[in-house]
Amino acid sequence: MEKRLKVIGSFFLICALVLVAAQARICFFKGDEYSRSVASQRTQSLEVKSYRGKFYDRNMIPLVEYSTGSFYIDEDGTLTKERGVKLPDMTVRYGKDRTASHLIGYVNSDGEGVSGLEKVFDSVITAKEALKINVIKSADGKVLHKMGMSASDKPHTADSIKLTLDSHIQRICEQALRDGSVTGAAVVLDVRSFDVLAMASMPDYDQSKVADYVEEEGSELVNRCLSQYNAGSIFKIITLSAALENNKLRYNYFCDGALETPGHVFGCHKYDGHGFLAPQDAFAASCNCAFYIMGADMGSETILDTARQFGLGTELVNLEGIEEMSGNIPLKNIYGYLESVNYAIGQGEILLTPLQAANMACIAANNGIRGTINIADAVCSDEGVIKQNLRQSGETRAISYSTALYLQDSMRKAVTEGTGASLADSPARIAGKTGTAETGWYENGQNLVHGWFCGYFPYDNPKYAMAVLVENGGSGALSAAPIFKNIAEEIIKIYPMG
Repeated sequence: MEKRLKVIGSFFLICALVLVAAQARICFFKGDEYSRSVASQRTQSLEVKSYRGKFYDRNMIPLVEYSTGSFYIDEDGTLTKERGVKLPDMTVRYGKDRTASHLIGYVNSDGEGVSGLEKVFDSVITAKEALKINVIKSADGKVLHKMGMSASDKPHTADSIKLTLDSHIQRICEQALRDGSVTGAAVVLDVRSFDVLAMASMPDYDQSKVADYVEEEGSELVNRCLSQYNAGSIFKIITLSAALENNKLRYNYFCDGALETPGHVFGCHKYDGHGFLAPQDAFAASCNCAFYIMGADMGSETILDTARQFGLGTELVNLEGIEEMSGNIPLKNIYGYLESVNYAIGQGEILLTPLQAANMACIAANNGIRGTINIADAVCSDEGVIKQNLRQSGETRAISYSTALYLQDSMRKAVTEGTGASLADSPARIAGKTGTAETGWYENGQNLVHGWFCGYFPYDNPKYAMAVLVENGGSGALSAAPIFKNIAEEIIKIYPMG
């Protein structure tokens, strides 16, 4: 009996030793591994948002990613704004304070850029990983708030894009167009650098609700700054330049209200005529008859060649993916007299974009030098560290220095004594040219006519060149010029001229 008890006792002792050894192995050698295994069964990784780089203006003010405040994760693992575990502040891509929507474009439901700069720089500003939050859940799937939470490994930070835009000037342009209740566009360029400071198109649209605009009749998704329109009398800038460059300018011109040719009568907007006018006076008064004669003296080829020197008929934005029209400067084997007369006042097949019109004024203000248009400045970090220069450079002389000076005086005279006289008292000291462009289209029996004003300011120390277009605005002096004046005066409030 005693022997049997010893055997049984030895058995239990061996079992106990085995259990102790196993427990020691778990505690000292496999403890971390088992702890991680248990924790992984209770930890869930929640994707909070996909990260995408920003667009900044020239002053590193963000143009996308607006804060929407604080969010929480409740016990069911649902994002809420009321209670639970507090997350870092969240953002929305396009907020109520959005600006430059047509230029920036938008993303689709998968967060991919499909329009504008969002499309152009999609691969640059898209992160490889989303931002995730790790939370610990109980056996019944509830979030254990007291166990805390942690962010997953920091996602790959995508690069951002610094633009040449000035968000203050951009908002001024947008507000001026809204205040005017117009359909149209405004483009502002830096005279020295040819940087795009603003590109505003109206009507605007909400980038987070693109589908709502697809069937709308207002064409809200169209970037009118890069769309082509009949030029009208702002094209007289080209005609006057061509006459000066080719020594085809007369001492004076006579206008009796119309230029009559066999089979055609070309009328002036002043039905009883302007009488005798010197070239600058003809420009200031926008006398059609004087420019009919000017065009006939030169011929179409001379006028159109000068237009190309100004960059008309070509795309100016060197960014693949931007939907930009090139306008139209006709190229034919044979031009007739009628074409020469029509082209001289910007009618017929002459089409240009508001960006091209602003560029035209910029060349005049820059003493005849044509620069390279830039919208994108650099690839950068969110801290403003430049990683890659995106600017393109290059200058050419479009017109001679003397021609540019003559043109500047003519554009100033158009404001002080001519069709732009409503701007004469502006503290911005504006020089420019009005335009009233017949389209050949009719609506409710009325001829659709676009209003233009393009120019620069201040006249004696040019800093900004601008073009304003008002679709179906009629007279440029009445529709576009007041908006130009409003924008110019708001700009000099925040950037005084001295």
